[in-house]
Amino acid sequence: MSDRGSCTLDQLALATLLTTGRYDRHLRRMRTVYAARRTALTDAFARHAPRVQLTGLAAGFHAVAPLPPGADETAVIAAARRRRVGLHGIDAYRGNPDPAAPPALVMGFGNVRERAIDPAVAAVAGLLSRPARGRAAGPLPAAQCLSRAADSHDIVRRLAVRKRIGPFRTDPAGRW
Repeated sequence: MSDRGSCTLDQLALATLLTTGRYDRHLRRMRTVYAARRTALTDAFARHAPRVQLTGLAAGFHAVAPLPPGADETAVIAAARRRRVGLHGIDAYRGNPDPAAPPALVMGFGNVRERAIDPAVAAVAGLLSRPARGRAAGPLPAAQCLSRAADSHDIVRRLAVRKRIGPFRTDPAGRW
């Protein structure tokens, strides 16, 4: 019987995880980890950028931070990159780009170590509270790669490089 492409080995591994209870244990442990990361993010914003009201925290592993009216998302992202912090603008996630839509940043915290969150927020806190204008920069290469579901070898290589440098950060050339 075929289900149009699911790998049998993956299905067997998932079945084993479910029947042995390992999947439940994993979920319980990860809920605690992700809750701690979410708390670290909200605490860091409360400490370094108290005027920024994060939204979207109840929906998953991302938070949305609105930028001041008139701020240029791409300029904020470029300035954050110069501070070695990788951020993503919400424009890339809109189905219909709307120039009148308020600027905001999307920040993922699911794959970021807790200890890296506070220094990253501290590094970009000033960018989030005042309008940033200036030259624009494209998306981070790693973000572009991951968002387009690149091949697993490239993702693993990028993750290995990022792990050496530290989460949330890029090297001076803008790579993970």
